[in-house]
Amino acid sequence: MLHAVSCLMTIATTLHKHVILGGAGAAVCNDGSPYAYYIAPGSDPSKWVLFQMGGSYCWNEASCDARRRHDSTQMSSKGLAATLSINSGIISDNVKDNPYFAAYNKVQLPYCTSDAFSGTVQQASWDSSISFLGSRVIPSVVADLKANHGLVDNASTTFIYSGASAGAVGLYPNMDRLSSQLLPASRVVGVVDSGWFMDSVPYEPSPGCAAAGDPLKCSVKENLVMGSAAWRPAVDADCAHAKASTPDTLWQCMMGHYLAPYLSTPLFVFEWQFDLAQLYHDGITSNPASLPAAAAAYAQQSRANLTRTFVSAATATHGRHRRRFFSPSCYQHVVLNAKHADWVQVTANGTTLPDALNAFVRDEGVGTARAIMLDDCTMPDCNPTCPPPQHIG
Repeated sequence: MLHAVSCLMTIATTLHKHVILGGAGAAVCNDGSPYAYYIAPGSDPSKWVLFQMGGSYCWNEASCDARRRHDSTQMSSKGLAATLSINSGIISDNVKDNPYFAAYNKVQLPYCTSDAFSGTVQQASWDSSISFLGSRVIPSVVADLKANHGLVDNASTTFIYSGASAGAVGLYPNMDRLSSQLLPASRVVGVVDSGWFMDSVPYEPSPGCAAAGDPLKCSVKENLVMGSAAWRPAVDADCAHAKASTPDTLWQCMMGHYLAPYLSTPLFVFEWQFDLAQLYHDGITSNPASLPAAAAAYAQQSRANLTRTFVSAATATHGRHRRRFFSPSCYQHVVLNAKHADWVQVTANGTTLPDALNAFVRDEGVGTARAIMLDDCTMPDCNPTCPPPQHIG
C-alpha cells in the first residue's frame, strides 16, 4: 500500500513538443513530415541529457506497412501529442527518481525514421513517399537547441547522449560526429541502454522473416543487413573507412562490439545479461530459466559471448576513449525510460546504476578494475534488484 501511495505522489516531468521547420537538409520522418522533439528546461543551463527512443526498424514494404499499422507515429510526426509526461528514469526532473541528473535540460527524441537514426535515402525503392533520413536528426536537433533553447558548445557544457534499444543502436553512427563536430568543445558521453546487440547464430532461425515483415522474427544480423541495404546508413566515419574494402560488412558499424575500436567518445553501456530482445531475435521467446536444458544452455552461451565483448571493448585502444559496462544478470530489455523497471533500484554487484553512471559522467573511478561491472551470479533474475517479469512480441 505504501508503495502504491508513493507512486501516486510522483511528480511527472512535462516535456513540450518542438517542431523543426526548415528547407533542404532538415530532419523529417519516414512520411516527410517535419521532425519534432520534446524538451523540458532544467535548472542548470550547462547540463544536458538527450534520449533517443527505440522501437525496432523497417526495411521493406511488408515491414513498413506493418509498422505504420501498429503505430503511425513510428513513421510520422503528425500524431505526436503536444506534451509528454515522464515520471521516472533519466529524463525525470524529480530528484527521487533521478538523483544526479534532475537539474539537466532534458530532450527526448521520438523515433519516426525506422532506421536507427542513420539513413540517407530520399525515396524507398518500393514507395517514393517513404524516406529514410534519420542521419539528419541529430545535426538538426543540436542546431535547433543552440538556436532556440540555450545550448552552448563550450568547456562548461556536459552533454549526455543516450538511447534505448534501436535508439541505442542509433548512437553508434552519430556519437563521434556529435562529440567531434557538432559539440567539439563540450564534454559529450554516450550512454547505450540495451543496444549492445550480438550477431549470434539463432537457436531457432525464422526462415522468411523478410517476407513476413516482422523484425522480431529476424536475427539481429538479418535486420541490420537488410536495413543497411534499405537505409544506406551514414555510419561512423572511422568504421566506414576501415570497412571500405569490404562494403558488405558495413552493417557491422551499427553494432557496438564491432564499432568499439573506432569510437573515441566516452561510452557507458548498460546491458542486461539475458536481454530478452536479443534472445527473442535468437529464437528464445521466454525466460531461459524455465526452458529445456538445450535452450537454457544457449542462453548461458549467449551471456558468455556478451561479457567477452565487454572485456575486448574495455581494452580497445583508440583516441581518448573511456568505457564502462554495467550488466545485471536479469531477463529484461531497456531500463532508462522503462515503466516496468525502476532504474534507481537496479544494481550490478552491489552498485546502483545511477551511482555508476554519475561516476562515469563525472570521470570518477574509471580504473580498469571498475570498467566492467557484472553480477557474481549468472542465472536469469538471480539479482534481487531485477525488475518484475517483462514480455515482448
